[in-house]
Amino acid sequence: MLSHADVRLGLRLAESLSSERTLISYLVRVAIMNLMVQPVWEGVADRRWNDSQLVELMDTFGREQPMAAMKYALDGERGFGNSLIELMRRRPDLYDSFASPPPNGGEAEAGFSAIKWMPSGWLLLEQLEYNKMMDALLKLEAGLSTQASNPAAYSKQSAEWHASLQPSPALLFQHRIFAQMLLPALANVRVKTAQLASTLAMLRTSCALERYYLSKQSYPESLSGLAPTYISEVPKDATKGGELNYQRLPKERYRLSTLRLKGIEEGHGKPIGRGEEDSDDSWVWAYGTEQ
Repeated sequence: MLSHADVRLGLRLAESLSSERTLISYLVRVAIMNLMVQPVWEGVADRRWNDSQLVELMDTFGREQPMAAMKYALDGERGFGNSLIELMRRRPDLYDSFASPPPNGGEAEAGFSAIKWMPSGWLLLEQLEYNKMMDALLKLEAGLSTQASNPAAYSKQSAEWHASLQPSPALLFQHRIFAQMLLPALANVRVKTAQLASTLAMLRTSCALERYYLSKQSYPESLSGLAPTYISEVPKDATKGGELNYQRLPKERYRLSTLRLKGIEEGHGKPIGRGEEDSDDSWVWAYGTEQ
């Protein structure tokens, strides 16, 4: 069972990666943050945190800005992609040592391999298309950063964007060979980021609810009763904006949920919410009556 000091140390470790402009560092940071969320949930369930600890947890987790951190990492990833394409343009002999053909082989593999025989200017068109698609990816994220995205529309756009990069001979003439190699790995990053942002919003709200309970020995009828005494402002639903879904349960328990952002990770297993299994449409933070 992790203590408050353990959680604080874990958060400092995550923060130490904030200046590293690489995608892998960002994903490690997300993983650490998710690990530190669980003991906070458990501490609230056990009523282990005092008021000052809850305030510190709210403030510390509140400093995290997953969308901004993701964009920072993606900007670094773009720099890597452009440097790689430029290297391949100058040294086409290195192409085979870097690139792996698509697994389905056939015409797609032939189109993929042909890129190394193309003139230097062809690679400039590849670089242009890579940056256009990176712009489209970042534009897709913009709705999340304004907390006003439509999850259903986002899922549709995400699927279309991913489908445009499926291996085929057409990618050669669309100048998307490098985009196909470099961008699909980024497709699930946005979903991980949205889930973390939603989790942090529910964590901070849960800490405020616990502060309220310590003061009044009950939970409020609505989240509006928390601000400004127990939290300066109730966090918004990080996926669509507006209020989090809050349900007061019997035996002084409650359930928080936020709309789940669905991306191309679907079919690889459904994530589990804090306290109960989430639904197809929601990420959940709950303390059930059996607790």
